[in-house]
Amino acid sequence: MFGKPCLACGDAFYNQRGLAISVTSPDELLELAQSDLSVSESKVTRFVAYLRDEFYSFGVSYYELGKAKEGNTINRVNRIDFSRITQLTPEPIVLGKQPSRLPEDSFLLSVVGYKKGQKPVGEVAEPSRAPVSLPPSNKSTTAKPEWSIARRAVHNIARVVLAPALVPEDRRRMRDNPIDFFKKAKWPPNRFFGRLLLDKSQRPY
Repeated sequence: MFGKPCLACGDAFYNQRGLAISVTSPDELLELAQSDLSVSESKVTRFVAYLRDEFYSFGVSYYELGKAKEGNTINRVNRIDFSRITQLTPEPIVLGKQPSRLPEDSFLLSVVGYKKGQKPVGEVAEPSRAPVSLPPSNKSTTAKPEWSIARRAVHNIARVVLAPALVPEDRRRMRDNPIDFFKKAKWPPNRFFGRLLLDKSQRPY
């Protein structure tokens, strides 16, 4: 995705012409690693779009510590709450996200008069009649884009992949105002994710 050649030392599902080059021996790997190789940006973009929209399912994973056969400790998935499932039916099955639950000591719950143990977390309590003074805020808020679950997942991947190369101000813009950030992108990796996240009418490249 960063425009760098990929050498596949095995039977990888992404080992396709224009995406990767198959390597069968250490000598061939050394020779190709020192060669002038190219990557098809259009094929990479289409392949990632296929994975995002047709191949991968999305959800929230929950982990538990366990023991591997070798005896070492591993962190393994014991449950997945799926929000979108593909390949079971002609069209993806969209389940949506589970409603988030606030911790019982949350400031927001105290504002509406919730008391610990009053109701299960996640249920709305009767608002308190007493006036509540909220702390002033001088931070402006930016409306988040109405993206699909798939695009939100790509945005999260972009934040993880691109963040190490960005200054704090650009990381904040990518998080709080992603449309503006990717619309004005000039660096090729930023533009790559911009093509995945933004419609053509939202970007000049």
